[in-house]
Amino acid sequence: MDDLTSKANLDGGFDDVSTESAGIFRAVLDAISHPGTMQNQSVSLAPPAPLLPTCAAVILTLVDNDTPLWIAPELMGDNVSQYLKFHTGAVLVEKAADAAFAVFSASHIPDLSQFQLGTAEYPDRSATMIIQIDGHGEAAPVSLAGPGIKYKQEFSVPGLDEAFWRKVRNNNSQFPLGLDFVFCLQQGIAACPRSSAVMIEETV
Repeated sequence: MDDLTSKANLDGGFDDVSTESAGIFRAVLDAISHPGTMQNQSVSLAPPAPLLPTCAAVILTLVDNDTPLWIAPELMGDNVSQYLKFHTGAVLVEKAADAAFAVFSASHIPDLSQFQLGTAEYPDRSATMIIQIDGHGEAAPVSLAGPGIKYKQEFSVPGLDEAFWRKVRNNNSQFPLGLDFVFCLQQGIAACPRSSAVMIEETV
């Protein structure tokens, strides 16, 4: 690999790692603490395609060399792999069951049953789903209730249809076990932790 190719693969990270990653971390925590709310967050990252800047920022903030990372095939490529390894030191795993974090797009939802839900003794050993939202597709309306929500929170995300939310509702019914979901939109970050009850709105 020549120097120009290497530079193109590895550039595009945070300009100020400590400050920018701290901002993203706060946004993720706020999103999880207040499910279904958008935490607007502008980022200056330039990750390799097809990763979106917000998604890349969340990965670079949450993942390090102690957190096994699974990337869906449609988001993986030589450039993406090199970029994430360089900026996070992450161990990329092939088996979904080995992942602490999983990254995929809203247009290609994998079988969620592959991922770790935690155990009764260690519910914190579940996987976190980082979902890249490209802004296309059905946005099925749902309402969320539970910790961090006063009454109920209306929520919808382009590309996440009713079938997806039925899976999330089933997942969250297993609380304290279950997956946590972080949604990476172009304008910011939202989340639906396993502690949220999901009510699917009827559409005509």
